[in-house]
Amino acid sequence: MSWTAIADVAAAACLVIGALLTLIAAIGILRFPDLLTRMHSATKPQVLGLLVVLVGLGLRLRDPVEDIPWIHGFADSGPAALHVTW
Repeated sequence: MSWTAIADVAAAACLVIGALLTLIAAIGILRFPDLLTRMHSATKPQVLGLLVVLVGLGLRLRDPVEDIPWIHGFADSGPAALHVTW
């Protein structure tokens, strides 16, 4: 098995895991009863899911260095933006 095939499998796994985390965040927003638990559900798995998707994208495109500013921006702005709107 070549390194490109291993990177493709790792990228596919990261994309699926990130999509599942984002789905879990959406379900949590709909199911939790009060505002604070909905905010927790909206920020924690959503940001982690996005980071995993960006890592998978970096593996698939074979240039993960280009994803570093995106990862840094989303990890810093996601939870802070939700707390500002609260």
